[in-house]
Parts: sequence; structure tokens; C-alpha cells
Amino acid sequence: MGRNQTTDVETAGGKQGSGLEVQGGGGGTVVAPYFPVAEPTVGKVESYGGNEVVYGTPIDATTTTDIHGIPKVQMVQNTVEIPWSTGLFSCHQHWKNALVTVFLPCVTFGQIAEIVDEGETSSAMAGFLCCLTLNMPWFGKMKGCKYRKKLREKYNLEKPIGDSVSHIFCPCCALCQEFRELKNRGLDPSLGWKASLAAQQQNQEKFTIPPKNQNMFKY
Repeated sequence: MGRNQTTDVETAGGKQGSGLEVQGGGGGTVVAPYFPVAEPTVGKVESYGGNEVVYGTPIDATTTTDIHGIPKVQMVQNTVEIPWSTGLFSCHQHWKNALVTVFLPCVTFGQIAEIVDEGETSSAMAGFLCCLTLNMPWFGKMKGCKYRKKLREKYNLEKPIGDSVSHIFCPCCALCQEFRELKNRGLDPSLGWKASLAAQQQNQEKFTIPPKNQNMFKY
């Protein structure tokens, strides 16, 4: 097998650069353009699969787009909203949470706030602040609207009615819906952030770890 050599190639757009001549086992020669690397080294020789490759001069080490001017990596934001897993008035799907929310709404609010804030706000602190606003119902409802909006944006949930409308006219139903949404996504607000996150990871491992004594052969 002969030594590979560099040769000049012309890329789309008329740019000149160096390329590689890789001689395969069948005697054929393939000329491939050199693509920029992080630290281009001219004349460096490496071996890949038994073939010696000689690095040439990069075509354009500063190019971040392809020959058509399109970025190589294009991030597309998902703008399609996802429906809630349960309806606003589906409180019967979790009776325990519904009863707690009716008599102790600040408890449910604190649990939701801890999960939505990913542990930065404790459920006890959020619930205590909620109790302080019982004499200021409009302020408390605005806090509920804030976390409902934050939850929707976190999971890209749809907005069938306004966040303020749901918390002003149906505050308990709104809290119950948010509680069920988090629970259905594997984050149980009643457990707290750390415990619910650990439980979610354990459930994911059950689906990723293959069963023991499993093989690929038939007997």
C-alpha cells in the first residue's frame, strides 16, 4: 500500500485548498478535501485503518457556515404547545390532593413552588408566605399566577385560559391541576424536590438497565 499524498482540490464556491489522496486496497485513489480542525497542523502524518494520512492546509479555519451560508448547527425552538395531562376541573383524579387544597391551599402552593423552583424555594417557606397573604387575596392569587406561568413555560404547556383567570376564579382547581401535572411528569410535589427527583431517576433506571442473565443467543 503506497503512501498517501496531498493534492490541491477545488471546493464549491471556487475556494482552493488541500486534500488527501487515500489509496485503498483495491488500488483506487480517492481525493477528499481537508476540513478544518481545532488546531490544524500542516504536514502531520497519522494512520487511520492502515492508511497514512497527511494533513494539508485548511480551506478556511474561521468558517462557521457551509457553502450555502447556512449554519452547520441550527437550533430550532419548539413553538408547538403541549396540552395539559389533565383538565382544569379534573380534581377527582387525585382526591387526596383535592381535599388538602380545599382546606389547606397554602400547603399545595408551597409544594408546587418547591418543584417549579427546583429546590431553590422550600415548600415550608413558600407555604408560609402564602399564609401571610391570606389577608391580601389578590396578592396571593398573583403569586399563584406567577408559578402557573412558570410551570407552563417550563414544559411548554398550552394556555386555554389566562393564568390570572384560572387563579382568580378557580384557585383550588388551578392548584390541583398544577399538582397533577407535576406528578404525572414523575415529580411528586408531596415528596419535595430532592426526593421526587431521586424517585424519577430510579424509575428511569428501571427502563434503561437491561435484565440480568439476558443473552443474544437462542438455544
